[in-house]
Amino acid sequence: MSEPGEGAPQSLDDSSRLQHLQPLDQAVNERACSSVLTDIARFPQRVTGVLVADGLMDEFDPNPRSATGIGITEMARIVPDGNYCAPIVNDVHDRFHIDRRVTPDEAAGFVVAFALDGMDHVRSRTLEAAQEMNIDVPDEIRDTEVRKKGPAGSHITVANINKPVAFALHDFLTRSPDLRTIVAAKIKSEADTIRADSRAQQTRAQEKGRMHAAHRDL
Repeated sequence: MSEPGEGAPQSLDDSSRLQHLQPLDQAVNERACSSVLTDIARFPQRVTGVLVADGLMDEFDPNPRSATGIGITEMARIVPDGNYCAPIVNDVHDRFHIDRRVTPDEAAGFVVAFALDGMDHVRSRTLEAAQEMNIDVPDEIRDTEVRKKGPAGSHITVANINKPVAFALHDFLTRSPDLRTIVAAKIKSEADTIRADSRAQQTRAQEKGRMHAAHRDL
């Protein structure tokens, strides 16, 4: 296994934890929520988590033209406004013919759930890449998901976000640039495949619509 300085950083120190536990300011929180809602609007299904993960990895080495400022530590502190999210989620359901209306609490839970999917996807690919590269992973990350398990049947809320694990994951990747590059490439490849498949599906749907219109005109 690698030495700690080469890829197995220690857990966050207390001062770093305290810094990351500070609540997000309103503008950053709104950007975090909007970034998840944008992915939901395009891909309202489980693969949304892969796209969220792709955005989170981009923030380690941001492109100034597309940077959102929303990384893992920001996403871990997200507090969605259900009254703002519900109309957006319901509009997405209408456009994709999903027969379900959501309440503000449920809409906020959707945003948190996909944010958790994104963070845990980063964690999963990090564990996978670390094993391939023979790099030690801190116990806190290896043994625990970012998503806390709640009571059976309960709605997902911000209380389900295991912030210490998210912060430790961010710190580990920050101190492990070679590992981070591999993790980012894995997730980027998955996200690009999802986007390409979606574009192909949209093209097929448009062609089908044009064919139906042409038959009606005959």
